[in-house]
Formats: sequence, C-alpha cells, structure tokens
Amino acid sequence: MSEKIRIRVPMIITADGRWAVNGSHSTEGSPDWGWLDEMCDFENPTVSPQRYWVEIIVEKPTVKTVTASNVVETD
Repeated sequence: MSEKIRIRVPMIITADGRWAVNGSHSTEGSPDWGWLDEMCDFENPTVSPQRYWVEIIVEKPTVKTVTASNVVETD
C-alpha cells in the first residue's frame, strides 16, 4: 500500500466568481490572503471575498529507477 499525503491549500472566491488558490509543501506561517485577494482581480477591489481551505488526500508518488545501457548500431 502506498503512503498517503494530505494537501491543504488556501483559496479565495469572490461574489462575482473570481477565485485564486496557492500552496506548496511549506507549512510555515499563515497563508498570504492579501496576495490571493490580489490574484482574484489585481486591477479592482474584490467583491466580498470569502476564504476557504481546499483539502485532499493523495497517494505519494513512487520514485522508480530505470536501468539502461548503450546500444551500438553497426552496419
């Protein structure tokens, strides 16, 4: 059975349907809600922005090693 990891990223959705999500493996500090707000609409103030968290549990990818060798073609 493969290992599972929990991903949790902050999201903003505005009343007019604009949205922004941002995240990484780092869990230090609070999300930059101001940056997310700006990404929804960087030219105008956002309309009633609501903050959410998107959470999902996924399988951690397996790193595989492939063995290879040179093939010399002769005519």
